[in-house]
Amino acid sequence: MKKIILISCILMISSFSALAVTNPTEERAIIVSGSGTVQAAPDVAYVSLGVAHEKKTAKEAQASVNQTMSSVLAALDKIPLAKDKIKTTRINLSPRYDYDRGKRTFKGFMASNELKITLDDLSLIGKCIDTALNAGANDINYVSFALKEQETFKNEALKKAFANAKAKAESLAKASGTKLSKLIAIQESTADLVIPRGRMVAKAAPLEGDSGSTPVAPGEIEVRGSLTAVFKLH
Repeated sequence: MKKIILISCILMISSFSALAVTNPTEERAIIVSGSGTVQAAPDVAYVSLGVAHEKKTAKEAQASVNQTMSSVLAALDKIPLAKDKIKTTRINLSPRYDYDRGKRTFKGFMASNELKITLDDLSLIGKCIDTALNAGANDINYVSFALKEQETFKNEALKKAFANAKAKAESLAKASGTKLSKLIAIQESTADLVIPRGRMVAKAAPLEGDSGSTPVAPGEIEVRGSLTAVFKLH
């Protein structure tokens, strides 16, 4: 009988957030959901930037981008950044057209080359962006942040989620005139990182003149965990 009831409780986890089983002929249980949040400072940053030029011919466009990107890489090498921290993520060459009243007119070719830079030292983000722009880069795709040891923070969020679920169960048990007993089953729902949109940098225009160092505020990353637990009542 106990085995059958345990299986039933586990199957009910995905359908109920809080439920007390009170049939006197069966083992009573309560099913609760819990959530927990942990704030963590990012310790790694990813910068995506590149060069895009439009020329009359494909050869001219590609040659122009290649020359500028070589200058960008040489400049970044002086920061210095390790070779394995800079990777080419996209190279593109495509024709460009103007459209007027349904008529298409050929303009030329657009060539682009994009890099992804991994920074373990977040204080270098602004310098990295400025250095690349001063060397000729004219496209910033994004700046994003992450955690190297994600699992540590996810586990901490899940611990808080379990404490939250247990507190709910204790409160419901008390309200129903029963007492909480042992844990019967537990199921993880989510353990995710939430990076605010405000931490991302969209397309940027080329810098003109000396505008000072590019400001970047990483803020904190939110790690959320949630789970469902089944407790025996007595």
